[in-house]
Amino acid sequence: MPGAWTALIFACVSFSPSLVPRPGLLQGVVCGISAAIGYGLGVVGASVWRAFPDRPACPPRRWSWPVFYAVGAVLLLVCWLLGQRWQGQLRDMMSAPAESWWSKLLLPVSAALVFVLLVAIGRGLRGAYRWLWGLLSRWIGRRAARAIGWVAVTGNLIEAVGASTEPAPAATRTVDATDCLITPGLVNSHHHIFQNLTRAYPAMTDKPLFGWLQSLYPLWRAIDEESVYASAFVGLAELALSGCTTSTDHLYLHPRGAGDLLSAEIAAARDLGMRFHPTRGSMSLSEKDGGLPPDDVVADDDEILAASEAAVARHHDRGHGAMVRIALAPCSPFSVTEQLMVRSAELAERLDVRLHTHFAENAEDDAFSLATFGCRPMEYLERTGWCTDRTWVAHCVMPNDDEQRRLGAAGIGVAHCPSSNLILASGISPVVAMRAAGVKVGLGVDGSSSADSASLWMEARQAMLLAKLRDGAHAGTARMALEMATLGGAGCLGREGEIGVIAPGAVADIAVWKLTGPSFAGALADPIEAWLRCGPVSAWHTIVNGRFVVREGEILHPDLPQVLHSHARHAARIQRLD
Repeated sequence: MPGAWTALIFACVSFSPSLVPRPGLLQGVVCGISAAIGYGLGVVGASVWRAFPDRPACPPRRWSWPVFYAVGAVLLLVCWLLGQRWQGQLRDMMSAPAESWWSKLLLPVSAALVFVLLVAIGRGLRGAYRWLWGLLSRWIGRRAARAIGWVAVTGNLIEAVGASTEPAPAATRTVDATDCLITPGLVNSHHHIFQNLTRAYPAMTDKPLFGWLQSLYPLWRAIDEESVYASAFVGLAELALSGCTTSTDHLYLHPRGAGDLLSAEIAAARDLGMRFHPTRGSMSLSEKDGGLPPDDVVADDDEILAASEAAVARHHDRGHGAMVRIALAPCSPFSVTEQLMVRSAELAERLDVRLHTHFAENAEDDAFSLATFGCRPMEYLERTGWCTDRTWVAHCVMPNDDEQRRLGAAGIGVAHCPSSNLILASGISPVVAMRAAGVKVGLGVDGSSSADSASLWMEARQAMLLAKLRDGAHAGTARMALEMATLGGAGCLGREGEIGVIAPGAVADIAVWKLTGPSFAGALADPIEAWLRCGPVSAWHTIVNGRFVVREGEILHPDLPQVLHSHARHAARIQRLD
């Protein structure tokens, strides 16, 4: 958009009075050159504006282009008429013959041709530069990744980043990261933390998605505030050990009489020191209404929406570096009514919060949507008002090519959950194609009783391997997986430039990984590939908001043993083993 607006302004200015009469062809060339210069300045200016404070690119709103076309048409028409008037006056003063209509018709044609040609040349040069840089980075980039440098943190923000050749600022405290890889803190974009209370439960270990859910719903109805606090504390600690600094949680189960479960897990995240993006999940379609959940774990739409609005009012922090943000998350198309989907989207728009749900998870999901709604999941998402850039969805295993393009065009994020998709035999999500279509793809560990672990490092490795399996050995790289685990997750949560990066102004969420010992012997050429191909790896340090949560591979919070004891007691009760 900035390039389009500056091109328009420069094109209009080109019609200003001249010293000698301009025939239509010459005026068109001048107009095209001016517009191309304006476009280039707009693009460069926008890039500079984003680069220095590391601001994320903002996609145009739905109304941006219609407004531009309307304003542009009016401005160009007015400027053209004024230009014709000025040129006519100049010809009269010089006793020059009037301009023919053929000459006037050449103006827009020549302007458009010159503009398109110059922009094409500019884009070609940019493409050549990127191709050359990509070619050189195969050799230069890997060596650069090995360079020793420093990261300066003040309070909870990154103040500066420098290379070893640059003087480091004075510091009150330093952390030695010799022989380590430093990455942004990893971002977990989909989880059901309470499910770590039923890990490896025998009745569900050989079931696909629907059967797995039906095996566990009878157990999960026994959760309460105390058990959810313990599960959240343990689950977030497990994530921190895997280098994760920000996690969401899709808490969709709220049994009657269980208490304020969302506040309980937020308290656990606050006590541990993790950055937390819980969602106020919901289920409203029970077995008797054609859904999957039991009757006593669902609520009506009005009750859900009231609780959702209250959760946002109580917990949601909109500030830069916020430790807690809330999203609205009807569980899935097979556990909520269509009306709740519509009203949740409307409420999220009014409250300016994000939206989350399960989507196109497996063939059963697709079949249910076709049988129940008469359309595929993507069409259902569109007709319920969820095709917006505030939405991110979980799994997205089954989108076709057209749906991938529509997801990218809408600005929807996808939480890729490779281990869960494997263990439930859901399929392999086409993440390479979705990223190429402009979809923001992050990583999620999913529920701890579907993946049975909560290591974001493991999910990054699985994502890399599955991309190789699906799309070829060249397709899945460690850098792609790291980008999904950081930048992709930040995009899903609407926090690009704030989390998932090591850059001035970003929050001080940092993971430090030791690359020493037998597992890394011989891995000298590329530390990022080594980090994900060798291992398994746990974080040496995990720093959240400028504070250590994990130091030298250990959780710092002194209450972890007591919470683990509480967790074991609740897990035995819920699994009916006590």
